[in-house]
Amino acid sequence: MYIRILMSTQQYCQSYLDKKSHGETSNHITRRDYFKYMKDSNINKLEGLNAITYLRVLHGEDVKKFEDETRALGGVYQYFTVFELNSTNGAVPLTPRSIHYIAYIIYSEDSDSMTRFLGHDSASRVKNQEAIEKSFETGNATSTPVGLSIFTSVPSFIMFAPLYEPLKPYNQTNADGTVAVSVQSEKLISYLASTTPAFEDAMIFMFDVNYDNINIEQYEFNNDSLLYANLTDIRQLRLPFSIESYIDITPDVFKAIVRNAHDYHYTLNITCLDKQFQIVLLPKENFWLSRASVNKFIALFVSVTVGALLMAVIILFDRISFFNRKIAKKDQERASILLDAQQELQVLLNKTALQEKKNRKTMNAIQDFVIATDENGRILHSNTSFDRVFGYKNSELENGVFVTKIFSSITMKTLFDLSDQPDSFLDTFAKAKFRSIPVQLSVTRVVDFGPKASDHDKEAILIVARNTSDQAQLQQERKTRQGLMRSIKYLDFDAQLKVPAFRDAFKKFCEQEKNAENIEFLEQLEKYKSNPSYEQRVKIQKQLYDKFIKQGAETQLNISSEMSEEQRVLLVKKQGHDDVFDPLEDNIKSLVMQDSYARFIKTPAAQELYK
Repeated sequence: MYIRILMSTQQYCQSYLDKKSHGETSNHITRRDYFKYMKDSNINKLEGLNAITYLRVLHGEDVKKFEDETRALGGVYQYFTVFELNSTNGAVPLTPRSIHYIAYIIYSEDSDSMTRFLGHDSASRVKNQEAIEKSFETGNATSTPVGLSIFTSVPSFIMFAPLYEPLKPYNQTNADGTVAVSVQSEKLISYLASTTPAFEDAMIFMFDVNYDNINIEQYEFNNDSLLYANLTDIRQLRLPFSIESYIDITPDVFKAIVRNAHDYHYTLNITCLDKQFQIVLLPKENFWLSRASVNKFIALFVSVTVGALLMAVIILFDRISFFNRKIAKKDQERASILLDAQQELQVLLNKTALQEKKNRKTMNAIQDFVIATDENGRILHSNTSFDRVFGYKNSELENGVFVTKIFSSITMKTLFDLSDQPDSFLDTFAKAKFRSIPVQLSVTRVVDFGPKASDHDKEAILIVARNTSDQAQLQQERKTRQGLMRSIKYLDFDAQLKVPAFRDAFKKFCEQEKNAENIEFLEQLEKYKSNPSYEQRVKIQKQLYDKFIKQGAETQLNISSEMSEEQRVLLVKKQGHDDVFDPLEDNIKSLVMQDSYARFIKTPAAQELYK
């Protein structure tokens, strides 16, 4: 099969018709006139696309006859692009169902004149349609020109539409029974309009010959697809293929619907607007190529491959250069950001050093002992008062002095517990080198930024120990006097309770009176005071509060809510102190003596014990 496509512009045609040498102006363009015009005008370039397709079905010797006829017109092959589909040289054998077509494109602004030139109208196209279908069935070609652009050796292999038909939406039937498939592209129209303003109304669309009730929707391609849709669509049609293409124009210029390509090898080449298209379809089996075709294909493949590799190398070097410049720019930006960050850090370090110096002066001005330790108890900093009294050298502190060595009666857990209660304090003794000093401790957690703080250990414990030597002596004297007065006040009561028989009898009496919680509280309070361990006293203190003082406790003492709240606050402030319950103890003893004890000593059981 030979496909000859002539491409020129209707401007040349019109200018030729207007020449005086041609006689009177006429819109009737004959084929011979047009070819003669092209020869006289020495046209050697292809422009625009505003044409209609003229198809002549030929068979056998008609192919050679038409070739000779066009050659006789002179210079035709200078303007025809000739490619071989089904070769007569035996490269691909012809079959009885092979039909030869020769098609060429003639341009005209007046489609009616072109219709007259072709010699058929809509009615004749329907007749020609039937003739084509009949030729498909019988394998006999017809020499009647038809208004269909179909060129194939296998029915419905590739179909293009004549461009003088009105534009129809996809899958709508025309008046002549054909099915229009629209592939018009706005991009193409824009391109043509910018190239030649006279071509603003150019239209391109496709027909499918519905001779075999082909379901067009089965092969519907996306309008944005390339020639033959895309590789995925071709695979979906289950066609083994190899495509080499030169495509540099709007993809919607040509599209095709592919079917029944299983028995032959096809090569289709199309030139449009000086751009070339080539499609090669290879069947699964039972085909062979001539040496010339193979050499041509290999040469084409090598040239395309080499060109693609060169282009890839050029693009790669360009991208590498681009990314190198981009990376260099990023490095400069990072360096600038890093420099700014270093400057800001230096400013912060200067401010921190100044603040640390101020803090050091403040600590040294405090008369109390101020110590900062890490979470393990190692001393990090101390003020001048501590250094003067306890006499530790800097070298000793650097080697590691732990706060539990100074406050031997407490543990780090005790210090952490105190830090969770900002208003509480602890009376203990600090062990200096030659003496023990009574102190009152308060503990706070802080963040340490000093030079001795490790990177992973920034939290510190700040201990303020107030020297209570003078206060301790006065407090001891006060406690002695208070104890003496309390001993005198409760002399008889305390003495009687120390007698086991009297205590048991009194407890039994209180149980009968439903107020045994008072005597139970006083007994457990004695155990609390006699416990020498601070940690144990803290635990017992909480147990006493939960059992006897807390609102809603099971054995709550008969005291007012105000006294209960006062006791709670006192427990927080004097956690673990042996005298923290003294006010409550006085209240409960007074209540017991005035009520339960006064009634008990009058009972026969108590009188029997007095004998």
